[in-house]
Amino acid sequence: MNQSVLARGQLVKLAFKRYSSSCSHNDKYLAKIYAFPITKDKSYLHFEYNEKLINVNSPLVKYENKAVSGAANLWNKMQQSDKPVNQKIVRFVSRFIERIPWTEDSLRSIPSRSALLRQVKTHGDDGTHADNSPLLKPATAVDGEELEGIPVFYPAHLMTPVTLAKEIDTLCHQATTYHKKQMLLTGIGVPLSLPIALVPVVPNVPGFYLAYRFYCNTKAYIGGLHLDLFNKNKELIYKDEPLLDDVYESVRENEDDILLNESIVQQLVDTFKVDGARTGLLKALRQEIHALEKIEEDQKKH
Repeated sequence: MNQSVLARGQLVKLAFKRYSSSCSHNDKYLAKIYAFPITKDKSYLHFEYNEKLINVNSPLVKYENKAVSGAANLWNKMQQSDKPVNQKIVRFVSRFIERIPWTEDSLRSIPSRSALLRQVKTHGDDGTHADNSPLLKPATAVDGEELEGIPVFYPAHLMTPVTLAKEIDTLCHQATTYHKKQMLLTGIGVPLSLPIALVPVVPNVPGFYLAYRFYCNTKAYIGGLHLDLFNKNKELIYKDEPLLDDVYESVRENEDDILLNESIVQQLVDTFKVDGARTGLLKALRQEIHALEKIEEDQKKH
C-alpha cells in the first residue's frame, strides 16, 4: 500500500473517527475495550464507544474536531497537489508517520476523561435498571463506585486476564514516560519553527509535522492517563470473547511469533465493527513483521 495513502488515512481518521463510533455485536456496552493479539506477547488495545457517550458540552471536543479537520483538509490538498515540492513533502512526512510505534494508535483510541460521558448505575428496588435508557454523566460528576465498568474483551485461548493486565500496565507506563517526554519536546519545537512560516515561498513542513506530533503525543499521553485511571479504580472487567477465539483459530497453533495477518484484520473489523482500528492493526502488522525480519537478519550475521 502506498505510504502517502496511509498517512492521509491517519490524518483523515483523526478528524472523523475520534469522537464517534459504530455499534458492535455487544450493544449493551456503550464503552468497551478489545484486545487484539498482534504477537504472542503484544496486543493492540482498541477503545470502542457509542456516540451517545460524546460529551458535547466539552470545549475540548469542539475545538479538537475543528483543529483536526482543518489540518486534515490542508494535508488532503497537499496530497492532491501536482507540485513536485508538495509530492516530496508528502513522501517525506509519510515515511516518518510509518515509523511511529503502533502502540500510540492504541493509546490515541482512548478519549480524555472530560470528553467521555460514563454510564451510571441506576437500580430500582428490584435490582434492575430503573428504565431502558442509560443514565449518562461526566465521570468527574460522580463517584467511581457509581460508574458502570468497562469490559475488556480478549481471546481466552491466546491470553489470560493476568497477562492482559500486565500489557495494560506497560502501555500506561509508556504513556506517562515516552509520550509525555515527546509531547514536551514537540511542544517546544512548534514555536521554534515559526520563523520558517515567515518565508512565503517555503512551506513550514517542520512546524506542521511538529504540531501534528505534539497533538498525537498529547492524545496518547492523555489516553494513557485515562486507561491508568480505569485500571487503578478497578473499572476494567475482563471478559473472554468466543468470537475473538473464532477469528484467531487459524493461527492458534502457529509456531510463528506473529498472530496477525491481513485476512484476520479484515475479519476483526467486520465482526466487531471496528473500522477505526483497521489502520492501526495493519500498521502493527507491518512493524512487527519488519522487527522480526531485522532480528532474523542480525542472527544470520552472527
